Amino acid sequence: MGIEDKHVMYTGTTLYYKFNPFFKNVLATDGSITIAQEYGAYWLLEEIAGLLPKVDEDQHLVIALLKHSPTPSKSSRFILTLQDDIPINKLYAEKKIPFSDFPQEGIRLYVGKSEDKWVIYLPSEH
Repeated sequence: MGIEDKHVMYTGTTLYYKFNPFFKNVLATDGSITIAQEYGAYWLLEEIAGLLPKVDEDQHLVIALLKHSPTPSKSSRFILTLQDDIPINKLYAEKKIPFSDFPQEGIRLYVGKSEDKWVIYLPSEH
């Protein structure tokens, strides 16, 4: 059972969380905060937030995909991408993550824009 399958009970959110004061325009849902807490992955939310300025202004939904590097090395155990779809039509950003104890299967999160804020959420919360 993958991480996303384990958390399908999240089908909406009761609160929007400000998870880092440096990213005032990025919020997280119940589901994405649970992932951060359960896997010690607040760093993942912060990495996603840090890459969002690379997304086109008129884009309102992107997919954040953390996947295990096909050729793991000291410089890249995981690769985090922000893209418009699966399969990729447009890749907005990519970052190598050199170390993490995040589960090997990685995770897919959605990031949606609502007015002047971005919201990070699980696919089941879409």
